[in-house]
Amino acid sequence: MLLCGVMVLSAGTFVSCKDDTDDLKNRITVLEGLIDEIKAAQSAGMMVTNATQNADGSWTLTLTGGQIINTGVGSGGGGGADITVADLTNAYQITINGVGYILMKAEGALQLVFASESIDPTINIEDTPFFKASFLAKGLTQDALAAGTWDIATATELRALGGATGNFTVDGDPTLDGDFVHVPLLAVDGTIGSTYAIAISMTLNGATYVSNFFNVVLNTTPGMPEDLVAPVFTDKVTNVRDLGNGVWAATLPNAVDLISGINFNELVTPPAPRATGDVRFVMAPYGQQNSHVNTARYNVLRSSLAQSGQFEFAGRIGHTLNLTADQIAEPGNEGKSSGFKVNVIVAGTIVNSFFIDFIDPIADLDFGRNTGAGGEAEYDDRDLGGGPLLWAAGAGTFDWNHALNNPEGIFGLRHGDGLTTFLTDFESYAVNTDDGQTLVANDGERLVMGNLGELLATHSRGIHWSIGNWVIIAQEGTETLPGTPTPDSAGGTSGSWDGITQQKAADLGMSMRPDGVMVFTDAYLGWGFRARPRIQYEYMFGSKNLVSREGWVGFIFFNRRVKNVGVANPT
Repeated sequence: MLLCGVMVLSAGTFVSCKDDTDDLKNRITVLEGLIDEIKAAQSAGMMVTNATQNADGSWTLTLTGGQIINTGVGSGGGGGADITVADLTNAYQITINGVGYILMKAEGALQLVFASESIDPTINIEDTPFFKASFLAKGLTQDALAAGTWDIATATELRALGGATGNFTVDGDPTLDGDFVHVPLLAVDGTIGSTYAIAISMTLNGATYVSNFFNVVLNTTPGMPEDLVAPVFTDKVTNVRDLGNGVWAATLPNAVDLISGINFNELVTPPAPRATGDVRFVMAPYGQQNSHVNTARYNVLRSSLAQSGQFEFAGRIGHTLNLTADQIAEPGNEGKSSGFKVNVIVAGTIVNSFFIDFIDPIADLDFGRNTGAGGEAEYDDRDLGGGPLLWAAGAGTFDWNHALNNPEGIFGLRHGDGLTTFLTDFESYAVNTDDGQTLVANDGERLVMGNLGELLATHSRGIHWSIGNWVIIAQEGTETLPGTPTPDSAGGTSGSWDGITQQKAADLGMSMRPDGVMVFTDAYLGWGFRARPRIQYEYMFGSKNLVSREGWVGFIFFNRRVKNVGVANPT
């Protein structure tokens, strides 16, 4: 009884034998259940995909199989035990009453290591383009295998320039065999007799795991069997045309559908059978695409199209992939079309092959509303009867959106009326579609994107500012103190340090953020300079110059006729 009376739990509470025995038993049972959960996860090779410490001090661990472990309330939780969780480099350590239990992190622990079946780590494809690659994947569970998506990370023909990623594809579902995973692959294109270095990837819970390289020698005709028939297109596409040799083309009237997400089952009805899993949509091999589909764009498109038919851009392609009549006639583009080529596979046979091209809805919109940039101006308010403004040395920021919306008292000494015209256009600037949707507009404080502008700028920078180059003004004459300017005797403009790169400007303490804010660091010592900002709108299929035809605001001088005390021109 004496022992029981002095028992102290880590939570710091004295426990009465009579009143708390049942509660203690319950908490010990909870603790044992927690330990059992952790041990079961370890035995199954499960790994932690996400770990979060809750407000009450407990931890919630999400595992690769989808299970969730909650540690209870730290010290005193789970049966009154001391429970801590330590975030290690590749694992989490859960310590319960001094005993540590390790659960590996998925992103740190899982590796796909190619396992060759002979001394020579090369796969020879002899009689059929279908082949299998096996990888050591310790810790990969059946649940994780089912939840992951597999792809070709990269493929390159040895001793050749350029990628060959599109020449190979994962063809079917990988299978788990102990610590090994077997991935079915297919050579869809390539040169007979060539050797390719390939790496495969698996994406699981937002993390991507890439294997090491292995070699594949292609000694047979690549490609899947074909039995091409005319695709049955739906009314969501227009301009359906037969390109010959079983290949067709159709136009998606508005590329916005591709950006917001569309399923190719809505565009074409593949022939029977349509049993679940029978129909697959895949990008046609790289060599069958038109000349505007370069390697980078091909990889984006290939990642954007799921075999289920769901399409959503995985990145920016920067082009509509449209070919002119002259380009279609160029060698390599015969029998091809604008857009990108997709194959429909039913029961292991290519039954439809077609190009989908699309129309950029803003390609012909004029975003540059005046005839050019705005001439020349100074950071100076003397037009309003004041004196030159001095931009001080040291750290600071200058917001172009604010300055151009509130120019009076900031800019003066304009040469010509170019800037006046520019500022008038800037104040009322707006670009809308014919049906009234806003792309880019000035809200009175800054340039902003409307809903359509935001959507089209998916995977893109949207509105972004830059400075083509910086010019340092050679300052001569009398030094001028802030607040007591003497314009005619201050820094002259007889020479300049022109063509400064962005990196050199940064070294001198000057840079431009994409949101239109010039940033100065302590490395800026106060010299005079000229900045020529440019404003552009970057979206999925290209970019547009904003406000002016070429996007330039104009030539804006700082400290042109005034000078910080003691400043010397940079050498």
